[in-house]
Amino acid sequence: SARGRKTFIVPMCGFDSIPSDLGAYITAAEIKKRYGCATRKIENFVTMTGSASGGTLATGIMMERQAPHRLHDVFVLGGQRKCGVREEDKDFNRVEFHEGVGMWATTFGMAKLNTRVVRRSNSLFEAEGLGYGD
Repeated sequence: SARGRKTFIVPMCGFDSIPSDLGAYITAAEIKKRYGCATRKIENFVTMTGSASGGTLATGIMMERQAPHRLHDVFVLGGQRKCGVREEDKDFNRVEFHEGVGMWATTFGMAKLNTRVVRRSNSLFEAEGLGYGD
């Protein structure tokens, strides 16, 4: 029915994914512009209050039930490097003090999705010769 009404359904476009996806793109583009080099890794830090919406929770529960093995594939949406899975491609699953930001950090609740969306976007840009880096 969406097609009949000329409506587009755009997945992964809420608070969870947009800052990570656009932030990675803008950061990589700025690094290339300022320093003339590609980007290999981007770390994104957020602080927040509040809680996840019911839709976000429902999606997470559904994904965990229907395809738990796919959530562990860091390239499930594409973007695998020619060299295979690198150390920096692996999911971050720990709590540690991060010297760069001067505070304790851990994985954002939606990181398993957001990192895959960023990799997918990068692979789409790479197909046009505009990828983020190595």
